[in-house]
Amino acid sequence: MRSQDPGTATVVFIVRDLESTLARARQARATVVTPGGAPVRFDDGTRAILIRDLDTRLIELRQPATLPAASDGSASTIIDMRLQIAVADLQQTTRAYRDVLGFTVEGESPFASDKATRALTGLAKADVRRSRIQAPGSMLWIELVEYKGVDREPHRMRIQDRGAARLQIRAQNVDALVDAMKRAGFAVVSEGGTAVPIPPNLKGALVADPNGFFLTPFAPCDNCAPTGRGRGQI
Repeated sequence: MRSQDPGTATVVFIVRDLESTLARARQARATVVTPGGAPVRFDDGTRAILIRDLDTRLIELRQPATLPAASDGSASTIIDMRLQIAVADLQQTTRAYRDVLGFTVEGESPFASDKATRALTGLAKADVRRSRIQAPGSMLWIELVEYKGVDREPHRMRIQDRGAARLQIRAQNVDALVDAMKRAGFAVVSEGGTAVPIPPNLKGALVADPNGFFLTPFAPCDNCAPTGRGRGQI
């Protein structure tokens, strides 16, 4: 998985102490992706570094310029998190998440040659544009990044493959939502192209967004999911 490839998901941990967190990650056999192995400073004072976990998934450790006070008297290592997804077309992706899934979209920027992002990823010729989205009722911000000026290859990942990721979305009417996703060009992976029962009391589907990133819309159900062997596979 490469930062610039559409569908690549990077987990972003917002941390209090970047150096100590990085040291613990190295002890856990994470590998550093950022060239030079040292954190990169952004214009707003944020410092960050890219690493890979044992499943080759990209993780960004990010320390903001200003840290919030510890609310419970402790100084926890991780104070927040984000999810970052590389996309093939930023406008197409934000439109799909806003119009089909009802996500909030904000902060869209034009393409720019961000020196810090180039240093962080090692993509010396990349231009990037960004936006961020948030599901209704969720506190998780998802950062969308489109790269230009570098080789990109869309993911052809399966959910069972090492490093694959998915985002679970609770829906009010999962059948209607899956139908709307299909009409909008999302690829429904689940058997029959519909939401299926998931024992003991859920119904859901595995769906790939326009970038190949997996989503699982689901909803509770009353006695809709059989417990027989071989059923409930999404």
